[in-house]
Amino acid sequence: MLGITRQAISQYENGTMTPAPEILELMAVVLNVPERFFWRPVRRADIGTVFYRSFASTTKTARLRAERRYGWLKEIASYIEHYVEMPRSEFPDAAPNPRQLTVDDIEHIAGEVRAELGLGTAPVPDMVVLLENQGAIVSRFDVGTESLDAFSEWSADESRPYVILSADKGSAVRSRLDAAHELGHMVLHRHVSPATLASKEVFDLIEPQAKRFGAAFLLPAQEFADDFFYPTLGELKRLKDKWGASMAMILKRCEDLDLLPEKEITRLWIALSRGGRKREPGDDILEPEQPRLLRDSFELLLQERVRTRAEIKDDLPFSLHDVEALAGLPSGFFEEPKPAAVVELKVHRAGNGQGGEGRVVPFPKKS
Repeated sequence: MLGITRQAISQYENGTMTPAPEILELMAVVLNVPERFFWRPVRRADIGTVFYRSFASTTKTARLRAERRYGWLKEIASYIEHYVEMPRSEFPDAAPNPRQLTVDDIEHIAGEVRAELGLGTAPVPDMVVLLENQGAIVSRFDVGTESLDAFSEWSADESRPYVILSADKGSAVRSRLDAAHELGHMVLHRHVSPATLASKEVFDLIEPQAKRFGAAFLLPAQEFADDFFYPTLGELKRLKDKWGASMAMILKRCEDLDLLPEKEITRLWIALSRGGRKREPGDDILEPEQPRLLRDSFELLLQERVRTRAEIKDDLPFSLHDVEALAGLPSGFFEEPKPAAVVELKVHRAGNGQGGEGRVVPFPKKS
């Protein structure tokens, strides 16, 4: 794409050769970044434990792409924090040993977290807003594959979590479970080191734990059991509308809590699968919850005249499209608003031809 050899690229990357100006200009075009991207100070932040759902080899490229964009997100958030006082991170820290956690422990911790966050036993209105109000940086962007639903990291140098939700997933209710799942990692596994997570034994423990926490957080056991009446698809849909969880998750919750006989569970799974597992009734109506913290922060910079659009564009060494996508901004946010078109009009006045104001001539009435 640049018309040069792979060896030249390697020399650029290793610092043994510098691109000619015309090559640098072409690199910026090909990679869709401003030229200043290459001259910015590299942000060297300690990366903590990043929680993925799967480390399958088929997602390595997707993970690498997502991690690069995640790094850009952290730079954007750092820029915002220079000007805006962000919410303090106030996530409960259960700090258990994953090897000693039981299902009952997870159910209990999920209930305690709900109480600490002031939710009581009511449905969670908005998972994304809940995370952001507790100090998380949440972003929803295209990760390029359906196999990578979401991931998160507790940033030790900032003492706050980052939660990435995939914009590739169109189901609002499944995305809510993703957010609750990542909350589970923040509460249960914050202190798990990358080296510990690399163990397949530990990884196979913590993913089901986060999933169980997410389900217990969205559907508290006693309240959900009291609210479940009939083993029908219609009942699953009613509960979906009320609690903001997928019908599949609701049925799995019934299974986990032993609310129905096994034969009824099997019958409902078969009935649910006839419509397809990926799309459920109501999925085309519900919109995925959107992050607001970074978006509102950028709008605040403009409203308070702390920075202009032009200054922000010069400050951030990324393409405007990427900044908009990562910060949840509307497309074209950094375009200067066009002045309203004005038609100049003058009042026709009748005078004596000698100057002066004269009088306003009334609009003639139709006979």
